[in-house]
Amino acid sequence: MPVPLLDILQWAYSLRVRCGVNRQPTHKINLQKLCAFLQVDLKSIPPAPPHPNHPYELSPEQFKLLADSLVQYQHQCAGAPADISDVEYLYRLASPRDLTNSTGWNIEAEKVDSIAAWQRLKILCDNKQDWLQLEDYSRGEYAGLFQLSWWTDLDPTSDIFAAAHKMGMFTDWVPPLLFLLRCRVTDVEHNLKAYVPTVLDAFPQSVYHPMDEKTGPTYGLTIDLSDWQNLTTGVKEFVLAPIEVRHIDVLPIELTPQQREPHLGIGYANLEIWKSLIIYYSVL
Repeated sequence: MPVPLLDILQWAYSLRVRCGVNRQPTHKINLQKLCAFLQVDLKSIPPAPPHPNHPYELSPEQFKLLADSLVQYQHQCAGAPADISDVEYLYRLASPRDLTNSTGWNIEAEKVDSIAAWQRLKILCDNKQDWLQLEDYSRGEYAGLFQLSWWTDLDPTSDIFAAAHKMGMFTDWVPPLLFLLRCRVTDVEHNLKAYVPTVLDAFPQSVYHPMDEKTGPTYGLTIDLSDWQNLTTGVKEFVLAPIEVRHIDVLPIELTPQQREPHLGIGYANLEIWKSLIIYYSVL
């Protein structure tokens, strides 16, 4: 009988926690607190998911509670400062909702229509034929859901899906309308806001390679899902604390069903990928 996805996620979560304790013992206590929080506090928040013993498929209410708890335990990026001196830009794939919810949008409305915002910037970008500066349309800081955001030095402009897989993203996680964000490294480096991702930063993420803190890493590494039968580390990744929008460029992108179709096999519901991830975590 095939193993249900929920059971595989629980298995992967258990291995991830074990890897986290072994490879990043500095965060052991807070990681255990998050695990206990998940097992006790989140179960009281309706609607309870079918299998609440991992943090990968939570209700919006539970996710909000977890976000508040993560900020409390991680103290806003718990890792060592990252070395980004050898790259010019950091990149991030962001959904329209992520971008509009994480910044102050420059329109007179109580609630921003994220798709309308994407459409507006797409027209402007097509006219300009170049990146847009986010500060022209937004204000304040780009914070991310947990007061941090994940970035890489891989430029994904030539092939979004291929880059996403190298970043450890399933095809389903790449929305048809998205914003490609580009952060100028000289600005970030000057403000010392780039960090090595930790198990606390990645607690709600189902695909994550925990770096061994004993080696003194200066960046994180993704898990490359491109060849999911032979998983390897992928590209460098970093977490940024909230960063002023004046440091960010934005490029609206639309992905067609024809572009997506060749990549559907690398999907979240593919049990064989999860089995490969379990093997990957087992030998770390």
